[in-house]
Amino acid sequence: MKIMVMSLHGSTPLIRALQAAGFAPVVVQERRTSLQHLVSFYGRRFRRVPMQVLGELAYQIFKLVWPSPAQALSAVRSVPPALQVKSINDEICIQFVRGARPEIVFLDGTSIARKRLIETVRPGRFCNIHCGITPIYRGSGNPYALILGDIAYLGVTFHEVDAGIDTGAVIGRKHVPLESGDAGLSTYQLRCYLAGVQLILDWLQHRPVADDFAGRSLASAYYPQLTLRSYLQAEKALKRWRPD
Repeated sequence: MKIMVMSLHGSTPLIRALQAAGFAPVVVQERRTSLQHLVSFYGRRFRRVPMQVLGELAYQIFKLVWPSPAQALSAVRSVPPALQVKSINDEICIQFVRGARPEIVFLDGTSIARKRLIETVRPGRFCNIHCGITPIYRGSGNPYALILGDIAYLGVTFHEVDAGIDTGAVIGRKHVPLESGDAGLSTYQLRCYLAGVQLILDWLQHRPVADDFAGRSLASAYYPQLTLRSYLQAEKALKRWRPD
């Protein structure tokens, strides 16, 4: 089975798990973490929602200065990607995917995929791990569930990718409750991400894929990117709801 992973890094827990399971994923690396990219990306929205954009930029700079555990794991044993691009939606990336003809593409922390890229593979074969339960917590997901105190809906979703934001068909969902060892939001989100990796492996290896929220009628709601303020609110909420 030909698998492609689009990631910010040459090696991530997902890529290494696929390799350990006997797959040989083709890696496309998106290089968009520079300060120049952040200013360019957020500049397009600044006139419309200046305070939101400033808050988002502050949070992105905070992440660059203090990397999360997931970023540290991704820096280990990085391997050369098959292609490096500024954006996965660039024409060079679209043509590369068409030429490579993967059976499945996984997004792994990249930009939102646009329709032209999604349509390079057959329907249902462009997938994503989302740290949040969809459709009720689309977008920033778990941090807002924490802020709202909705801890019954903390977890991870493995889903198909469509033209919306986290609106694709659900393949699997796993409730990931808070634990006393969750030092902060990044530690908890890493546990959710790893649970999502396991959902992918179960799906690929034709094992039953968990859906802890099957049969529930959940309203769809989107939550925007974190600002530094909302990130700090989520950190405070995690410490409040975390078991001793």
